[in-house]
Amino acid sequence: MVCLCYTPLLGMVSKDTLQVKVPSFYLLTDSVVADTTYRMLCYNSRNDTLTPDPNFDSVSYISLWKAYIDYAHSYKDNDGTKKPLPISQIVVRYDKAGNNRWLYMEYATKKYAEFIENKDRIVHTRYRTLPGDRVVQYNVYQVRAR
Repeated sequence: MVCLCYTPLLGMVSKDTLQVKVPSFYLLTDSVVADTTYRMLCYNSRNDTLTPDPNFDSVSYISLWKAYIDYAHSYKDNDGTKKPLPISQIVVRYDKAGNNRWLYMEYATKKYAEFIENKDRIVHTRYRTLPGDRVVQYNVYQVRAR
């Protein structure tokens, strides 16, 4: 179980706390709206999925996935049982375009923008406790449209 805490842990960071800087558009946890789940996945330059915890600088692009069940359509599983169709699609993609730039693309509307990041401007900090009581401190930095 992963616990996401929005307040500092007594204002102290232990030597076992891993500190990671992440852009303000990045969702740290899945977001659920009605029956739809939104999840961000990070990829490296070889299109391998990776976790941003160890080194967010190795992230080449980030995809925002939307997943839901389409009850109007169905499929048959291996046992021949008819089931509603699970749908998963990319909604938004952020491509790392340089040391402090991200390119934003919204797939449905084909809107795009360029974002500039300011890693020195921390807008808030969040903490996550991982299995084994390991703590990750996420320093969320400012990202603004160019």
